[in-house]
Amino acid sequence: MIVVRRSKSGRAPVGDPDSGVREPRSGPDAGAEPARRGPGRRSAVTGATVGRETALRFVIGPGDQVFVDFDHKLPGRGAWVEDERALLEKAVAKNAFARAFRKPCRVSPTMPDEIVAAQRARCLSRLGLIRRAGGLSLGHDQVLITAGRRAPGALILASDGSPREKRKLRQNIVSLHGPLPVVESFDSRELAMALGRERVIHASVVIGRMAQSWLAEYLRLLRVSGAPLPDWREDDLAGPGHPDRDPDDDDEDEDEDNHSGDADFDGDE
Repeated sequence: MIVVRRSKSGRAPVGDPDSGVREPRSGPDAGAEPARRGPGRRSAVTGATVGRETALRFVIGPGDQVFVDFDHKLPGRGAWVEDERALLEKAVAKNAFARAFRKPCRVSPTMPDEIVAAQRARCLSRLGLIRRAGGLSLGHDQVLITAGRRAPGALILASDGSPREKRKLRQNIVSLHGPLPVVESFDSRELAMALGRERVIHASVVIGRMAQSWLAEYLRLLRVSGAPLPDWREDDLAGPGHPDRDPDDDDEDEDEDNHSGDADFDGDE
């Protein structure tokens, strides 16, 4: 038998689960639904239940301005919107944030573009952190040497690098380890600034959690940009296999290229 203590009036105390009465909130966020730790969060645009992996959290800051909370750490009530370009634009156009927060708020009309720029900066910043943690190989030759010892979790190639050299490097690594995620959305200047080098054309991320976490950020960048998503398989994101075999004997003398003299050499050790 479950016994519920009651007050002298005979009523269940406020906040008691059997009383049917919830303890009221007070303060500026009264009536607001705070960010929950559980998996269920409702989109301010579609009303669907969303997760952190595929939605962005927004909060109200100074001046009732709406800000995106990428890391889900800012205080106050949170509103959630799927991290898709079309839905972000709809949230701004339809004033979905005012309905979600139940109060007037200010939303930048260029918020979707600002989110793209911020997410792009996050991806590049995370690469810098991975490099400092020892999880990044830089330069054509170093990427190949590392791939000879261990399968990479992702291959990053500058968008303005030599198509021929990028194709050869990709083919060599695929021949060793099979298909893997390849990213070509950043140019050599962006990569160099993020990684503290003069020029970066070729890079690879070590297989494991760092690669998976970075690829999740990159896929979010594609979604908020409205760009096509790659046809990576689920096992590609987990990392390619580690077949115990050597590269083809003719790989070493495939042609007469001297990578240290190529026009797109990264200048990495």
